[in-house]
Amino acid sequence: MKNTDVMNLNEALVLANTLHKDQTRKGNDVPYISYLMRVSGFVLEYGGSIDEAIAALLHDSLEDQGDKITPVDISNLFGPVVHDIVIECSDSLIPNKEEKEAWTARKEKYIAKIATKSAGGKLVMAADKLDNLRITLADHRRIGSLVWDRFNCTKEESQWYYTSILEELKKSGFDNPIMIELEKEISNFVKL
Repeated sequence: MKNTDVMNLNEALVLANTLHKDQTRKGNDVPYISYLMRVSGFVLEYGGSIDEAIAALLHDSLEDQGDKITPVDISNLFGPVVHDIVIECSDSLIPNKEEKEAWTARKEKYIAKIATKSAGGKLVMAADKLDNLRITLADHRRIGSLVWDRFNCTKEESQWYYTSILEELKKSGFDNPIMIELEKEISNFVKL
């Protein structure tokens, strides 16, 4: 890893922390940046590039903090690869949360575009979903069905979403060892 790679990764971490500084994980006080760091770590562990790890740190920036940063900002700061992956991993680019489409409509469009995503976009997406599943499963073990109170969807809708993502990733030919872990966690999730 080159010094410039480390510097860019550090800059992305600082930016992600700044953008999400007031945000916590759903249902607890854990800083949101911890989740972004885990997703970025998964990307690197499963063979991703520095650009893909940077995109993982920023993958929710436009979706959750679009009033603070634009796609052009991301492109100018980190280049077109990071920009493209962040766009691919966003289910909405509308900054105002009240103006976004309903959850189901956004997720259906997101799933429909999986086949067109880059390999890096698919890796970041898989890492994101893997971490979400693991956290949800851990929280379910801790607090039971109360975990569903923190989401904008039902347990069944969540299960549909994750299984649909897995199916589309398989159909698209995405071939990365992270798929083994993702499939295992989705199986555990469906059994809840």
